[in-house]
Amino acid sequence: MITVFPGVVEGTGFKWKTVEQPITKYNDAVAYLRQSSAAAALLDFLSGGEEVTLLCTTDTTSSFFPAEIVKQAGCNVRGSLVTWNPFDSLNVNDIKRNKPVGRSRVPNKNVSRGTQSPAVGLIHEFGHARQYMLKRDWFMTHYRAASSGSDSDRLIIENDNLLTVESVVARQLNEGVRWKYRDIGSSNTNLNVQYQLNRPMDPILV
Repeated sequence: MITVFPGVVEGTGFKWKTVEQPITKYNDAVAYLRQSSAAAALLDFLSGGEEVTLLCTTDTTSSFFPAEIVKQAGCNVRGSLVTWNPFDSLNVNDIKRNKPVGRSRVPNKNVSRGTQSPAVGLIHEFGHARQYMLKRDWFMTHYRAASSGSDSDRLIIENDNLLTVESVVARQLNEGVRWKYRDIGSSNTNLNVQYQLNRPMDPILV
């Protein structure tokens, strides 16, 4: 179950406030995401699953925090926590040498650059919630190692999420795609994000 938190999330050493009209921003993103069958399936899965609190905020980066970490930090929310900046888009690079190989997306050049909307950033974090719910032992093993400084464990989690969730949704919505977590450029802030509904879908899925 996804709950949009209306106030301030705080715990040991941090205090993050919500943006104005968080439910409207979330609903706008969800309406757009549901044009992707993969995103719609994930949203439906989460709506019937464990508790996930969503904080729409500009006070910290978009992230996923497992329920046990949230509890250890003394947070004033239940379940897992997703923080999401509804104004930030991300420039990404689809590099021809990366897997999956043999595709036609960048046929005549080494890299194709694109942008991912804040909504795809949201589904990326929800993808981590899916990992946590479906592969908890695997996720927490790598999460704890990553929290202790293991970059390789962080990349295992992130690249799995890219291939199973983010890249599929991004292609269905004709947004920029990356196949490796660090194939990115800068992020962009737009305080007047508007999602275009009924966009044509890319028929080539991963």
